[in-house]
Amino acid sequence: MPSNAIELYLRSIGYQLRALPADLRSAELAELRAHLLALAADYQAQGMDMDTAAKNAVAQFGPAHGLGRQLRRSHQRSTRSAAVAVLALLGYLVALAVVLTWLRVTSSAETLPLQIVGAVLLPLPILLLRRRRQRRSA
Repeated sequence: MPSNAIELYLRSIGYQLRALPADLRSAELAELRAHLLALAADYQAQGMDMDTAAKNAVAQFGPAHGLGRQLRRSHQRSTRSAAVAVLALLGYLVALAVVLTWLRVTSSAETLPLQIVGAVLLPLPILLLRRRRQRRSA
């Protein structure tokens, strides 16, 4: 049975995460609850009563508003990054469609500059994805 201190702590963090989708918020809170209960159980194994163990576990995790804010920001950044990636991909596809359409309607002598642009645009998303993966792994 979770301690009142743990439940109050999780409720405060849940408030900080209220902008997240419900399933994501529930998953985050369930994971935090599991870690807090495990830590409280470790403290109990050292001879503390449940309430004291729960309070120590909560204290070790730090202020609820700080942890909640960090979790919220990390999810907002990943959502924002995904939106930017989708918009960039759409822009790339539109530019590629324009180049390919232009190539079909013009004679071959007029298309050399567009062929050069197409040769640059085609590998661009692959290069950008590699660069992004390298930044994440660094």
